[in-house]
Parts: sequence; structure tokens; C-alpha cells
Amino acid sequence: MEFQSDSESVASVQPPVIEKKNSLGKTFRFIEKIDAGSFGEIYHAKDLDTDTNVAIKLEKTDSKQKLLCYEAKILQFLNNHKNCIGYPKVYYCSTEEPYNVMVTELLGPSLEDLFNICGRKFSAKSVALIGLQLIERLEFLHKCYYIHRDIKPDNICIGLGKNSKTLYLIDFAFSKRFIQKDGSHIPFQEGKFFTGTARYASINAQKYFEQSRRDDLISLGYSLVYLMRGRLPWQDYKVLQKKEKYEKILEKKQNLNLEQLCAKLPEELFEYMKYCTSLEFEQKPDYIYIKNLFSEMVKKYNLDKNEDFDWNIVAQEVEY
Repeated sequence: MEFQSDSESVASVQPPVIEKKNSLGKTFRFIEKIDAGSFGEIYHAKDLDTDTNVAIKLEKTDSKQKLLCYEAKILQFLNNHKNCIGYPKVYYCSTEEPYNVMVTELLGPSLEDLFNICGRKFSAKSVALIGLQLIERLEFLHKCYYIHRDIKPDNICIGLGKNSKTLYLIDFAFSKRFIQKDGSHIPFQEGKFFTGTARYASINAQKYFEQSRRDDLISLGYSLVYLMRGRLPWQDYKVLQKKEKYEKILEKKQNLNLEQLCAKLPEELFEYMKYCTSLEFEQKPDYIYIKNLFSEMVKKYNLDKNEDFDWNIVAQEVEY
């Protein structure tokens, strides 16, 4: 596998050079860096053998948490199921010292990116359409016996081309199987390590409880409230220590009732949060009921009777 820098088109991109070829003998040209963080780096690249745009995720082989191959296995497992929609395809994953490398389908911007483009507030119609698609994604994931454990706008992307109206769920590094080999649900436990993003995590997760299906749905609910309000009540705490910040977020969540959180928002969002926060640890969610909530919300706010999201309308206005 060879990696080349496309210095003519993006001079600022300086991707790592990996000269070792694997058995596939693939050659990629880096185009631009998409994202970077503690997990590693993600690049937009081109497969020069097939002239296909792809995403390449890199993880140092000496990193403390080696999660990339685990994520690739989950995505491959999901894509092997029938009716898999909204999960990026994995072309392959290998180790090319000093990196673990995962090559996947290239996606468009995240909901967080689109949120910023649209002035940091989505319409009720867009939030309803987002909610409907994401519940379908989570229902499929849960049917495959996995929970995501880090649902947030940054981990939801739109597709490209013919899939531009399809929402994709990404970043499965913290996902976990909740059904054991014997068919039983994992047991409830306290004192677990916190997994997720504090802003969107459920109270259960922040109290270090074992997570289950309900926690994915609650995180989705917080994300939808955020996308409609523009912020959540526990954002922007000015504290020095992460632990103190997490404690303040948890305290605010526990002291703020759902009526306050969802005040002046569509009643369907309140009903959704009310239902999800009432679920027991092992309880299977009623996906039909919660999908119907957002279907009714779509009917109520989709006055122009089309499936355009706010960002589609903004793009049309810019083109015009």
C-alpha cells in the first residue's frame, strides 16, 4: 500500500507516508484531512487503482486504545446483514507500520458541520426527519445486538451523490454487544468506566452504570433537542478540571425536568424523551411507537410536502 500527497491541490496537507505495500498493492493519494483527535486522523483520499474517493482512518499502532480494527469488524458485520442502510462500507483494514489503517466509503459532512452552515438551528421539520432516520439506524443496530454508546451530531454524517438524503451513523470504537453468546442480556452493573460524550450522554451513563439500548435513544433525544434549540442547558461550564465539568453536567441534568428541557419544543420531542427515560435497563424499546412520534411530527411541520433538509435548501439558495 502506498500513500501519496496531492500537494498540487491541497498544499497544506501533510499526511504520513506509508511505503509498505500490502497484498492488495493499493495506492492512495491523500486529498485533505477530514478530522483528527485522540482516536487518530481521518483523510479524504483517492484509490488510484479504481479512481474512487475513499476515507482513510489512521491509528498509531502504539496507541493505548487499539480500536480501529474492532470498529472495522463491527461495520463489516453490520454491512453483511440484509437491509443495511446508513452504515459506511469498509473496504479493508490492515496494519501498515506505524499505523493501523481502515479504508471506508467516503461520506459527506456531519450534522454538527451542517448545523453550523445553517446558523446553528434546524427547523422542526428537519429535526423530525433526522429523528425518524436515526431511530431506524438504531433499531437496526440493536437488532444486530450492538449498542453505539456515543450518539451525537458529530457521529452522524450525510451520504454523497444519490445517498445525499441518507444519514449515516459512524464511529463504532466504543460500541458494545449487549446480547451475550447464550442469548441473555448483559447484566446491569455499577462502577463502569464512562463511555461517550458528556454533553449527550444519559444520566445512567454519567452515573457509571452499564449502558443498554435506552441510553442510545436518550443520547439521540439530547442531540435532537440541541439541534433544535442551538444549545443544551449544561453547555459552556467554565471549570478547569474535566471531572468537575462532568459532575456539573450531571447535576444539571438531574435537576432539570423534561418539561423544562423541552419547553416550547414540539410535543413529540417531549413524549419521545419521556418514553426513553422511562425504559428499564433490559427493556426492548417500542421502535414503532417512537417512529410514529416523528412521523406525526413530519406530517405536522412538513408544510412543503418534500423530504428536503434545511441544508438542502441552503445549498439550493447558494446555487441560485
